[in-house]
Amino acid sequence: MQLTIGQYGVCLRRLTRDDLEEVRIHRNDPAIANRMIFRQTITPEMQEAWFEKVDNPNNFYFVVWEKERRVGLINLKDVNRANGTAEGGIFFWDAEFQASGKVTCATAVNMQFGFEVLGLRLIKGRILHDNRRAIRLTTVFGGRLVNSQTLPSSELLDFYETTREDFLRALEHYKPALEELAKG
Repeated sequence: MQLTIGQYGVCLRRLTRDDLEEVRIHRNDPAIANRMIFRQTITPEMQEAWFEKVDNPNNFYFVVWEKERRVGLINLKDVNRANGTAEGGIFFWDAEFQASGKVTCATAVNMQFGFEVLGLRLIKGRILHDNRRAIRLTTVFGGRLVNSQTLPSSELLDFYETTREDFLRALEHYKPALEELAKG
């Protein structure tokens, strides 16, 4: 099922098989992989198997587009409509896009889709403790640290949760800034 959402100068288009190789190449970049929990090199076969597992109505993986170019991947996965929860995640490979501040715009669109279209009440996130940029982005939209866990690698993994109410309050506050970023 093709799904496209656009707002604040970005477009989220549901991940398709045609996107897999580009996403895999960027995901394997050490600058990105080192900020992830799973750090093994992803082969084309692994990428295909992963896509087969996540290409369903309970997972929304979107390629983020800006100005006719792919700039990253954002998702809401493990959507549980019965209890209104999902887990969010992102990674961006385009340095110009990251520097523009539009990562905030893409995050807002993704979370707004989750809360307003899917009817979620809570979005969860797992972030490595030293990934300050991701933590800042999560807290801007109302995310709160609820727990931490030490991984076998001795790294600290933080668990965040964002409620619908906290997100909508933050969105209302930041909407003028998002609209201004969309112009740039």
